[in-house]
Amino acid sequence: MKFRQNCAKLSLIILIFLMTSLQPTTCLQVTGILVEGDYAPGDHITHQLITQSDMNESAMDLQVGVFELEQSPEGIIQAVEENPSARSYSAKSFFRVSPANYHLDPGKTATVEVDGDIPSNAMPGGKYAIIQVHSVPKENNDTKNSGVSVSAAINTVVRIAITGGELQKTGSIESLVVESAPKNQQDINLTFKNTGNIHYPVIVDVILKDSRGVVLANTTQSPGKVYPTATRIFKLSLKPNEKLAPGKYTISSTISLEDGIVLTSKDTEFEVKN
Repeated sequence: MKFRQNCAKLSLIILIFLMTSLQPTTCLQVTGILVEGDYAPGDHITHQLITQSDMNESAMDLQVGVFELEQSPEGIIQAVEENPSARSYSAKSFFRVSPANYHLDPGKTATVEVDGDIPSNAMPGGKYAIIQVHSVPKENNDTKNSGVSVSAAINTVVRIAITGGELQKTGSIESLVVESAPKNQQDINLTFKNTGNIHYPVIVDVILKDSRGVVLANTTQSPGKVYPTATRIFKLSLKPNEKLAPGKYTISSTISLEDGIVLTSKDTEFEVKN
């Protein structure tokens, strides 16, 4: 399967190639998907990343490295040298790449061999890493004068599950805050943490009820996967059909898996005054 990066935009690959930074004049083709899967301790993983530059592109020097994965509160996946909060879920040490440095001429193709070994004592649950291919910035008069250089980077996100034990899909709502509560719209800020040992997609449901329990508004959000130890912030807005009269109201929130299993729920109250 081949993915082409146009000069202005980098295609995404699931599982997963993501653009982290992009030089507008860099055109690459990338072939290969690192398939998600279940692996037992002691298993071996092999994969190839195939890169090809555009015929009209200038030659590039590329580097490949293995990083730990970090998920931001907004859900963005980032390559970091260390993620101390999720160290037990790191697969960084499992993988090796060859070559780690190579030159790519216009219209040429190069293959990066990726090998991974699951340790025999690996604990059950999700293990994560990012394999990053990035161009080495070229120095010229412009970069020397400005002190700024730009490179293109493609991230391959590794997300695998180690078998031999329970995969725990658990989580908690850390906070539920009504940021603003005018009579015609209520803005909600919900903080959720994955307390389990595996990544999973979630569904966020928020309901507005009056003092009698009558539902006045609701909204649903499907923000994608949440990784172990990651804390996500979800922003939602409720818009009742009619402006709220003075009184007390309840916001009820629920986080569920895609199959409908409820992970956690939380309520909070607010008051609309005259």
